[in-house]
Amino acid sequence: MPVFLDAGGSRISIVANLEYAWQWSGKNINAFLEYYRNGYGVMGDSYTLVDLPVALTDRLARSQLFNTGRDYLATGGRLEVTALLQLMPVLVLNAN
Repeated sequence: MPVFLDAGGSRISIVANLEYAWQWSGKNINAFLEYYRNGYGVMGDSYTLVDLPVALTDRLARSQLFNTGRDYLATGGRLEVTALLQLMPVLVLNAN
């Protein structure tokens, strides 16, 4: 989603997701791979509030964003053991 800034320019945030579902031994299984790009996020090792850009901290304070990094990768799955019990491991990595 592009956001056009008052001072000119733009920031783009996107989410791309691949998902696949199948059955194995009569159990429902689902796996996914996801990429998230935060157009306001920062690259590098410094994620303290003092070092973050004002545009990012303003959006964090308004709950418009929920992370500070720029690129994230996630993978995970779901195994439906029973109708009421599901196992869902997830791994989220900061790609910067």
